[in-house]
Amino acid sequence: MRPGKNAQTIRKENLLLILENVLGADRFVSRAQVAQRTGLTRATVSRLVDELIGLDILTELDPVRTTIGRPSAPLVAKSGTFCVVGIEVALQYISLVVTDLSGAELYKVSQPINARLSDPKVILGRCVQMLEEWKAPTEVRIASIIMAIPGLVSDAKHRIITAPNLGWIDIEITDFFTSHKYAATPLTVVNEADASAYSVLYKNPGQIGDTSDFLYLSAGVGVGAALIYEGRLFSGQHGWAGEIGHMCVDTGGPKCSCGSNGCLEQYAGLDAMFTRAKLPLDESVDPLIEQMVRGNTQARKTVDLCAKSLGTTIANVLNLLDLNTVVMGGHFSQLFDYMEVILMSELKYRLLSSRWSSITVKPGQHGAFTAAQGACLLGFERFLNHPELWVKP
Repeated sequence: MRPGKNAQTIRKENLLLILENVLGADRFVSRAQVAQRTGLTRATVSRLVDELIGLDILTELDPVRTTIGRPSAPLVAKSGTFCVVGIEVALQYISLVVTDLSGAELYKVSQPINARLSDPKVILGRCVQMLEEWKAPTEVRIASIIMAIPGLVSDAKHRIITAPNLGWIDIEITDFFTSHKYAATPLTVVNEADASAYSVLYKNPGQIGDTSDFLYLSAGVGVGAALIYEGRLFSGQHGWAGEIGHMCVDTGGPKCSCGSNGCLEQYAGLDAMFTRAKLPLDESVDPLIEQMVRGNTQARKTVDLCAKSLGTTIANVLNLLDLNTVVMGGHFSQLFDYMEVILMSELKYRLLSSRWSSITVKPGQHGAFTAAQGACLLGFERFLNHPELWVKP
C-alpha cells in the first residue's frame, strides 16, 4: 500500500505543475492563467509563484494590457541565475555552451583538437581550462555540468565505459573536475547522440519543441542514434540503446571494428567513406564534399552508397518503432542535400507505413554546438524535475 502524500510532497508537485505551465507555454502567462490551466486556487498559485520568484526560478514582468480585461503581469523564467554547462568532446573539437534558465546563452566557445586515440588527462584537462576561462557573473549558479562523448557511459552517469575512437576505456570524469569551484556541482557524462537529441526535443528549458517523437542520427567516424518517444529518451536496459551504426546493412560487407561485418558504420562512418572514396582520412566531411562537387566519380559513388545504406537502415528502425520523424546530425546534416533523393527513395521503398503516412527526414540545425546545447537542455530537464535541487526545505 502506497503511503499518502504529505503537505511537503503536494507542495513540490504543485510547484512543478506551475513551472510546467509557465516554461512550457508558447506565450507568456499570468498568475490567473496559471490558476485556470492547473485547477489550483488563485491563492495557492500566488503563494507558490512568490516562492518561485524568491528562489530565482521565475520573475514577473511589468503588467501588459490585453484587448479584454485588466492588465496582467507575465511570468517568465529568471535569467542570469541558474545555468547549466554543456561540453562536447568530439574527435576534432571541444564545444562548450553555458545556458541559463531562460534559454539565453551566457557563454559559447569551440576549440579545434585532435582527440583520436588521445590521452583523457590532456583532453579533459582542456575542458576544465575552457570552463575556467569563462568569467561567470557572481550571481550565476551552475546547476550541473553535462559532458557529451562518442561512447558508452555507466548507469551512474559519471564514468565513460568506452569511447573507442577517442581510445578511452573506464574513465571516471569526476577525477578531472577536482577544483573546489566544482566540488559541489553535479557532474555527469552522456552519450553524444543522446545529448544532441535534446537540442531537437526542447526549444528552451522546460519547453518542448515541434515534435516529441523522433529518431536522431549522429554521424562521425562512428554512427549513433537516439530515440525520443513521448518526450522521453529511450536508453534501454543498460543505457546503451542507439548503436545503429552496428546494424547490418550487408552480411557480406566489410569487416567492422566491432568484430562483425557489413555494419552501417562501414558505409556511413567518416573513415569508411574516405577510404571508399580513395581520399586521405580527415576529421571533417568537407574534403569529400569538395571532391564530389568537382566531379570525382568515386566520391559521388561513396555518398550514394551512404545514402542507400542509410535509407535501408532507417526503414528497418522505423518499421520496428513506428515513428514519422528523423533528424540527421553530424556529417549527415552536411551531406543531406546530396543524399536526399536516394535516401528518401530507398526509405519509402522499404518502409511499410510510407503508403499511409508521411515521413519527415531533416538535417539538424546547430552544427558543432549541437551536443553541447542539447546537454544544457538535458541538464535543465533534470534540474526542473527535481525540486530538491532548488526548493528550500
